[in-house]
Amino acid sequence: MSKEFNEDWPTRINVIKTITYETEHIYNQIMEDNREKSDGELDIDLNDIIEMIHHYAEDDFSCGWGHKSDMNDLIFMDENGEEY
Repeated sequence: MSKEFNEDWPTRINVIKTITYETEHIYNQIMEDNREKSDGELDIDLNDIIEMIHHYAEDDFSCGWGHKSDMNDLIFMDENGEEY
């Protein structure tokens, strides 16, 4: 066992938890949730979907005891690496 830090060791170790949200599913959910509130035409754009994903992520990354996750620590990224 080494008594000193080994300079060959990595500087950091990242631990990543990933949750994938399907945008089409969220779009359909928004449509269904607002079906009765609308006159038949809803203008849903990507920002609406991203906003819903933020709500889902806040719940999904919370501890389950009522403490909310710090959303500033989360990175929202699509399958192409584009951040939102």
